[in-house]
Amino acid sequence: MRYECIILERWFTVAFSLVSLHHFVMISALLCSSHVTSLRKGKTPKAYRLDLSSMAVIIDNYAKYAISSLAVDTFLI
Repeated sequence: MRYECIILERWFTVAFSLVSLHHFVMISALLCSSHVTSLRKGKTPKAYRLDLSSMAVIIDNYAKYAISSLAVDTFLI
């Protein structure tokens, strides 16, 4: 019984000593997470913005995929 009490006391000490470290990590993550929106004011970088020509290519590729999968599904039914 004494052995179990010693082991449980050690685990209790280790577990609750890590709480302050865990709080520090969470607070620093919250403080660092807003740097993207505060510096860029919510704007995406110019390289990642979509214009009409790139949207047309994306929609065209999706339409080809949707039609081909629809044709395969109706053939299997």
